[in-house]
Amino acid sequence: RLFRDRIAYKLKTSDPFSVVMAADDDAFNFALSEQNGLFKGIPIVFLGVNNVRKALAQNANPQVTGVIEQVSFKENVDLMIKLFPKSDDIYVITDGVRTGAILLNEFKIFWSKAHYHKTLRIIDASSMTFSQLAQELRKIPSYSPSLLFSLYKDKTGKTISFDEGVHFVSRNTKSPIFHFWSLGIGEGLFGGNVVSLIGQGKEAGNLAVAILGGK
Repeated sequence: RLFRDRIAYKLKTSDPFSVVMAADDDAFNFALSEQNGLFKGIPIVFLGVNNVRKALAQNANPQVTGVIEQVSFKENVDLMIKLFPKSDDIYVITDGVRTGAILLNEFKIFWSKAHYHKTLRIIDASSMTFSQLAQELRKIPSYSPSLLFSLYKDKTGKTISFDEGVHFVSRNTKSPIFHFWSLGIGEGLFGGNVVSLIGQGKEAGNLAVAILGGK
């Protein structure tokens, strides 16, 4: 509510906005909820959205366009298995924040259909403290790869930044950590088939520029 009030004040006291940019699922959902309210008549461009079905549904919405964040499930799992064939397990590290929850749900659907001869082991920070999480991470064998989905919050509500999360994981496990995004590569994450955040930003920026040009 306070965030909405702040935006409402800005809109009331500034020149009219020509475009609204919404980055990530929370901002996307907020923008959609206000497309007939605060943002009535203003084109909305989204980026970084993981809820692909909801994003594609906007094809029927003339006020909204954008760039989805389609991460590579199959390519990353195939790469993990190819590089670490001795491991019987694939680990997933996640928490309860919206992006992590969306990705985990989509990944479970993918995994159930893929029929890999591996065991999926999910380590969910939303069900434990960071101290307990550290203990779980230390149990992962060094030859077993992990996928980092999201790590911002534990079950007590304590929060950390993305960089702190990367350092926390790399400090507490010898497991090679794969990731879906370019962010964090070189800071302790092993790598993977990643989404370019810069490229995604450029795509969304080009859409906004086209709209400003009258498209």
